[in-house]
This record gives sequence, structure tokens and C-alpha cells, in this order.
Amino acid sequence: MQTTNAVPIPTEIRARPDAPEGAYALRLVRRYLDREGATMVVSINHHPADRFSYTMRIRRDALDG
Repeated sequence: MQTTNAVPIPTEIRARPDAPEGAYALRLVRRYLDREGATMVVSINHHPADRFSYTMRIRRDALDG
């Protein structure tokens, strides 16, 4: 599962010291679940809005059994 939000860049993770206070980023929160739906891994990434491009290709292979 993935959630994407536009949020102000948290001060403690601003990559560029010259980034203005209140600059926005896209925050991607990805949750990787097991077959029962329990969370296995969570990743949270912030991408400055002016330097972000996202492309996704989803392919589902047939499952054995």
C-alpha cells in the first residue's frame, strides 16, 4: 500500500540549507504487507516538489497453487 501527500518539508530533514522555510515536498509512505495483511516494512520518503517525478508500472504474475 502506498500513500502520497503534499506536506511542508520537516526542518530536520531539509536537504538543502537554502530551501525556504515551509517549502513543500511529496511524502510517500509505503507499507509492505504479508499475506495475512500484517505490516512487514514501512518506508517514509520526502521528495522536494520541484525535483520529483514518479512513474509506476505494475505487473501481476500468475501465482502457483
